[in-house]
Amino acid sequence: MATATRLLRAALLLAIVAVSASCNAFASSATPSPAVCEDGISSEMGGCDVPRHVYTGSTCDDLAKEWVGVLNTTAGPVVTGPATVGDQAKSVRLHQAMVTSTVGVNARIRELGLAAECDVPGFMAVAEPLVSPELRSGAGQAMYDGDPVASFEDWLTDLRKVLQVIDDGE
Repeated sequence: MATATRLLRAALLLAIVAVSASCNAFASSATPSPAVCEDGISSEMGGCDVPRHVYTGSTCDDLAKEWVGVLNTTAGPVVTGPATVGDQAKSVRLHQAMVTSTVGVNARIRELGLAAECDVPGFMAVAEPLVSPELRSGAGQAMYDGDPVASFEDWLTDLRKVLQVIDDGE
């Protein structure tokens, strides 16, 4: 079962990378449609609608603190904001903020060669106490758009699944 889960995560990550790479390959030669940002990434995949933070931390602990700050800044307004923005529900925007922040921090972890020493349990031990009050009180509600209502712990479990790319080395 764990192997199947890892294969599914690897396939999903490869699909995202392939889409991103193909967008970047064609962005300079084609005029972007309104759904494609200047960076060549579809707004539906987190381009231009979600600001991309450039991580500067140099240790796993520094990156965990920086990451949770980014998550608080991007996901906090989602849980306190309107039910929908355009055609995207809170649950979609919340997950988008989780994935976008995690992709960025994972890239920095790999860039610094910290993968062996930076695992999800240690990362979350530093980050979780710094999760904003807005996310603590509203992330569970936003997770499934209130149907069903999830708890903060349910949301943390989902967040750890997103962060699993750090342990999987992808």
